[in-house]
Amino acid sequence: MPQNAQEYYEKVKKFTKKKDGAIRAIEDTKKAMEKKAATKSAKAGRKLQASRKKHWYDRFRWFVSSDGFLVVGGRDADTNEEIFKKYMEKRDIVFHTQTPGAPLTVVKTGGKEVPDSTLQEVSQFAVSYSSLWKAGQFSGDCYWIKSEQVTKTPESGEYLKKGAFVIRGERNYFKDVPLGIAVGLELKGETRIIGGPASAVRKHGDYILEIIPGKFNQNDISKKIYRIYADELNDPRFVKQIASPDQIAMMIPAGESDLRNQKPEKKGQGFGPEGEGYETPEMEAGFEDLKGEIDEESGENAGEEFADEEFAEEIGEGSEVKVKAEAREGNEEIIEIRGVKKE
Repeated sequence: MPQNAQEYYEKVKKFTKKKDGAIRAIEDTKKAMEKKAATKSAKAGRKLQASRKKHWYDRFRWFVSSDGFLVVGGRDADTNEEIFKKYMEKRDIVFHTQTPGAPLTVVKTGGKEVPDSTLQEVSQFAVSYSSLWKAGQFSGDCYWIKSEQVTKTPESGEYLKKGAFVIRGERNYFKDVPLGIAVGLELKGETRIIGGPASAVRKHGDYILEIIPGKFNQNDISKKIYRIYADELNDPRFVKQIASPDQIAMMIPAGESDLRNQKPEKKGQGFGPEGEGYETPEMEAGFEDLKGEIDEESGENAGEEFADEEFAEEIGEGSEVKVKAEAREGNEEIIEIRGVKKE
């Protein structure tokens, strides 16, 4: 009996030590969570402030590629002409769709070499803001050329009306480019709604919503996106300043659209608008339950070993869109670049 009593004593002593250690770990975790919750509450009490600058490209369609290149496109015949006359330089690259009814899309190169990743993003931008979206298509062809290949000088006896240009020389084609854009919120530095290819918007923004051709008109989908952002940020006043329905509509292609994802994609799960980590009430309740279970099992499971199990969730970004580019000698062609009116 004395030997058995000693064995039981050692087992109880061992379990008690583990139990005390687990309880201390839970208490330390709770304190850390309470501190984070207090910080979060303090930040929630402060109203987010809108900070927006005026840019020359605001009145056009535009986005900044994931490599940092500014891309601008016309909204109608007037803005296409304005981009051609005022902002297109010899060192720039121009995109246009194979079908008529697309904006004059210009990549502002700044004299730098444009990587394939930006060319792919611009190809998707060009087809998505063309007449293909309004026609309900899900893919289209486009090409890029040097700006010096675009001219307003017709052949003798021909006439070019506003919004029409002559394209001469070799073209670099992108085939079957999928239509689709994304919108997001830029919250660092400037605070504004941004739009464009999903990969570019992910690079510069947060709270990403992907948009595809669908069944909702431009006005309805813009209001829907606004409500989602107002709920997510819990500050309708701030959202209305930087992403009102009218501002969102400026980023949506003309025609009918739908959301690919109903909940915004955030930069890293478990992070708030300013990037700080946050916890949920459910997690805190879970620790209380765990503590209670340890207290209940202290007499029944003496001598058992605890096993630690690590859980991990892999969060992946959207699949990359791959397009194939090919070059061929193009004949001279007069193209009419038309903007599509906002509904």
